[in-house]
Amino acid sequence: MIKAIIFDWGRTLWDNENGVLFPDTKETLEYLRGKGYRMALLSVTENTAEGLKLKRIQDGGLEPFFDKIVLCEEKGETEVQTINARWNLPYEDIMVIGDRTKADIRIANRLGTKSIWVRRGKFADELPDEETGTPTHTITTVGELKSIL
Repeated sequence: MIKAIIFDWGRTLWDNENGVLFPDTKETLEYLRGKGYRMALLSVTENTAEGLKLKRIQDGGLEPFFDKIVLCEEKGETEVQTINARWNLPYEDIMVIGDRTKADIRIANRLGTKSIWVRRGKFADELPDEETGTPTHTITTVGELKSIL
């Protein structure tokens, strides 16, 4: 049973190409919070200064939805383990949601969490392979989470 969700930022909640939140982001986070899910945000800062990314999160009114926000240079299993140290949940009770099979889905599968691939944008054609493993679900908008969770 899923108790906690770790979200990616860019191309998952935030539209990198247009510099805005996706239209269904806030509504979906409100829905999930109302259902009692714990949530965290995990994002790389490679193309965006950490302060600017955090400001976008705050300006969008999203900070209160997340138990923890981790901004890092490169995503890996360690960052997910750091987030889960706060929750202390079995990994099968956690879901990782992101747009990259080679990052988000690979990390989720290695740790034994459930995973959702948001297949849109720049990495929509980055298909799962033997290295990444298969996502638990594939969606094209975060609003579709309401029918899954």
